Amino acid sequence: MQKQAILTDNVAPPLGAYSHAIQVGNLLFVAGQVAVDRNGNLVGKGDSAAQTRQVMLNIQALLEAAGASFDNVVKMN
Repeated sequence: MQKQAILTDNVAPPLGAYSHAIQVGNLLFVAGQVAVDRNGNLVGKGDSAAQTRQVMLNIQALLEAAGASFDNVVKMN
């Protein structure tokens, strides 16, 4: 099966040589996310709830870029 990197302007570009998400067939693998907005600015310094919301928004943007939603998520670590 072919691997496809998932890219979106709604998430800051990844640092280093990796992708935020990789799709293989009908499976999507999302890398760990941090609380930065699409411009790379830290969101909610010292506020874990605000940081969690931003991380979940980043994951949502990656899911949507792959044509999926949280309804399709099977497991999160």
